[in-house]
Amino acid sequence: MSSPDEKRLVQLEQAIQALSERLSQERARNEFLRHRLNQQEAQIRDLQRTTRSILDSRIWKALVRMGGHLLWLGNQRQALGTRLRIGAAPITGATDEPIQLKRELPANLKTPLSGKIRLQGWAIAQSGVREVRVRVDGGEIQRAKIGLPRPDVYDVHPGFKDSDHSGFRVALDLTSLTNGAHTVSIEVVSNRGGTKAESFPIIAQKVGAARTEAEIKALLKGLPAKPLISILTPVYNVPEKWLRCMIDSVLGQYYSNWELCLADDRSTEAHVRRILEEYRAKDSRIKVIYRETNGHIAKATNSALDIATGDFVALVDHDDEITPDALLEAAVAINENPTVDMIYSDEDKIDEDDVCHDPFYKPDWSPEYQLTCMYTCHLGLYRTSIVRELGGFRPEVNGAQDYDLALRFAARTNRIHHIPKVLYHWRMLPTSTASGADAKDYAYPAARAAIQNYLELSAKPGEVLPGPREGFHRVLFHIKGKPKVSIVIPTAGKIIEHENRHIDLLRMCVGSILSKSTWPEIEIVVIHNHDLQPETEKWLQMRTRLVGYDYDPANFNLAAKINLGARHASGEHLILLNDDIEVIAPDWIENMLRYSQQPEIGAVGAKLLFPNQRIQHAGVLLLNGTPGHCYYDHPPDEIGYYLSVQLVRNYIAVTGACMMTRHELWDQVGGFSEDFPLNYNDVDYCLKVREAGCRTVYVPEAELFHYESVSREAARGVKEGELEHFQAKWLDRYFLDPYYNPNLPVDYPYYYPPDQI
Repeated sequence: MSSPDEKRLVQLEQAIQALSERLSQERARNEFLRHRLNQQEAQIRDLQRTTRSILDSRIWKALVRMGGHLLWLGNQRQALGTRLRIGAAPITGATDEPIQLKRELPANLKTPLSGKIRLQGWAIAQSGVREVRVRVDGGEIQRAKIGLPRPDVYDVHPGFKDSDHSGFRVALDLTSLTNGAHTVSIEVVSNRGGTKAESFPIIAQKVGAARTEAEIKALLKGLPAKPLISILTPVYNVPEKWLRCMIDSVLGQYYSNWELCLADDRSTEAHVRRILEEYRAKDSRIKVIYRETNGHIAKATNSALDIATGDFVALVDHDDEITPDALLEAAVAINENPTVDMIYSDEDKIDEDDVCHDPFYKPDWSPEYQLTCMYTCHLGLYRTSIVRELGGFRPEVNGAQDYDLALRFAARTNRIHHIPKVLYHWRMLPTSTASGADAKDYAYPAARAAIQNYLELSAKPGEVLPGPREGFHRVLFHIKGKPKVSIVIPTAGKIIEHENRHIDLLRMCVGSILSKSTWPEIEIVVIHNHDLQPETEKWLQMRTRLVGYDYDPANFNLAAKINLGARHASGEHLILLNDDIEVIAPDWIENMLRYSQQPEIGAVGAKLLFPNQRIQHAGVLLLNGTPGHCYYDHPPDEIGYYLSVQLVRNYIAVTGACMMTRHELWDQVGGFSEDFPLNYNDVDYCLKVREAGCRTVYVPEAELFHYESVSREAARGVKEGELEHFQAKWLDRYFLDPYYNPNLPVDYPYYYPPDQI
């Protein structure tokens, strides 16, 4: 028997363990509350700025707008009186009426365009615009959506009718065009019948076009390997119509080497067994197993797995449908990537009237995005041998059993492939998760449990918190130790005028870091040009480490300046920071560090807002090889395409205005390339990091203000030849951005679906 002291020691250890668990829970809860508080503070700031803006300018603009309309009405009355006095008929088809047309997108006509693109601009006429017609190569007329708000046009042309709503836009589908040059024409028709036209050239390049019938036949005949694909479908009391639709969609596949494994979870509706037996008799590839007890979706799927003999299993719900080419595209992907372990495709929703809508065009494999939501969902295929090795589907996460499986695959393998085509129609019914957040309340806690299990499998300690909406999540990774973070700030010592006050940018930047940041282990390295204000330099010397920089103003090189600062930094992690940045979120360093500490992540970016709260940076895209900021100048409450603005996710690059990276990796890839002296050195760095096997991550919880275009460097703009130099280095490898689906428009970096413009 143990002594009383030993018993007491055991009790103390148990009490300490319990206290540790409580502290961990409280820490997670406090983090969640702090996150919500930051959001509320941002909303309050936005309301204050909006109120001030209304008081300062909108009343005046409204009065000016009213005056403009009155002036236009007066002109119209005078013109009408003149016509009546001389007995003239109303003018129709007049050609002398003032009409103006401005195309704004596509903006770059030199780079090839593919898929669906947005054509937009503005058009005004003295009598107002009746319609805007668009044609490609003189073909069928498309009518643009008109009447979009354009207060900027009104400010310049207040005398034109409806100039404050003179915007137009239309989606052009280029997928049917041959590669090469084509002509797009725009024609504006006024309310009086006057017209104005403009034509411009584009270069089309096919990307991911639909396969022709001949191509499908050739593929079916010539595939070197024809893997057997087992479709696993648990069935329970599904209405007859939807069950038949699902099975018929499998029977309609171009690719024939499949088996449909149906597991009835002891349905109580008599029609279910009748239909299953009917189809089993119709096609020998259809297998059916009847469970003796109702076990819910995970156990029923495991029963379907028990009778599967395929190389891969595909998951299809009992009321959904797959497209006729779904399994063919999967077989093509397997032939092109023989070692692939997991495949997923794009998807859309289908309603009770069989109308498809709301397509989800997904990024290529994006591990950080996968931890915020089950974006890979449908159509998902998994190598059968690994599914069995992992133990199949876990009943303890019913409702998120497919998410759980995908996460366990991600912990096991990175051989994951994305097919950028809609191959799956997710049925919207009152009982399906596709229909809304309240459909399966049990699915969301199960999803959080699945993510927590992944963290344990991956040896990445952390807590799973609720995301900005139901069904979305935030992972709060634990920070290992107390690593030192060096903040490298290149500066020109600029003082600006903003909202009737003088701002010393560098002092504002450093002051906000020191007063607001909660991470204690930091050093600040300032690289200056020997032209700081004396009082600023004295203030900085008491708080930071200053590094002088001798440079030739005629050959300014920002990359070299930042590299110099990095060489003087002693931290394990670097933060490259513009001097026109002001801290908003106190835990911005911690939120970036949670990702920078992970060896597979090479660069971490923040969410940057203009001082008026509109978005300056939420990730960088490469569209046709040209870098661009997605959601640039969008409102602060923008959620983005499938919450892209509000969720941690992978991007091809992030801005160097605020970027964290490991010092060791920085040295490994050679820091910023000095042959990009001003622009694109940050994007180039992220691509070098990617070539070294690391990912780039955007973290929206790291939120800061960016007074962009007021520092000396930013004001210089893009120099001639910079983009060409960047594309000469990277275009052949990154014409397509792996995190931007080619079905989305490639000339407009805002992730909008083409059918929603």
